[in-house]
Amino acid sequence: PYATATCNPSKDDCTIEIDKVVLTSPTNQPTLHPSSLQPTTNQPTSSSIPSSQQTTNQPTITLSALTNGDFEADSVTDWNYMVPTGWQCASGKCVIASSSSTSWGGGAAPSGNYYAAIQSTWGSFSPLSQTISIPARVSISVILYARSRPIFSIVSMKVQLGSLSMVQNLTQSWLLYAFTFQPAYSTNSTANLTFAPYATATCNPSKDDCTIEIDKVVLTSPTNQPTLHPSSLQPTTNQPTSSSIPSSQQTTN
Repeated sequence: PYATATCNPSKDDCTIEIDKVVLTSPTNQPTLHPSSLQPTTNQPTSSSIPSSQQTTNQPTITLSALTNGDFEADSVTDWNYMVPTGWQCASGKCVIASSSSTSWGGGAAPSGNYYAAIQSTWGSFSPLSQTISIPARVSISVILYARSRPIFSIVSMKVQLGSLSMVQNLTQSWLLYAFTFQPAYSTNSTANLTFAPYATATCNPSKDDCTIEIDKVVLTSPTNQPTLHPSSLQPTTNQPTSSSIPSSQQTTN
């Protein structure tokens, strides 16, 4: 259990319930690992898994790129309330800030010169969203840098793809996060990808000034890899996952 605005495990009766924990490994994504560890080699391949426990290879998937995922399409001197090009957000609730903007935390943007902020002002906020195309029967990984607005109270981030959503605790430093969704659409479809502040024990968007900041949003999809699972287990669907690795502890493909 982890504290929310309505239940604090340090003083309340708070319970989470879980079932059917399964491990998977996405491929064709940036390699994320601590710098003190080296990527391993000689990993077992599908040949070491009985054929009865494999499914066929997925086709190569091409994803449409996000429009303005790095928020460099709009130029501001310091910062400005605005709807980023290619995105949707209610007026006065989203911000484009420059790396030099001390009002929104200061420090260099993880990518380029600008980043986006999504602000809740005492109960009123609008998610930042963009409609994306989703090929049939593929999982989608959303990779981005994010932080909670420095100096202000720390807030979490909600990432939603269609009807699936996840909540990620943030810090006030830029970290790289990866969220993997399995929409399981039977045909090619579209869905809204949205980002919004989410309540913590210290900041509640329904009544406080809470802001998340994001940059360099990228979409990927694990492809060309057999799906491996014990024959006694069925592959699960609609199981999102997330991870965060400091940018100093990443390698690139």
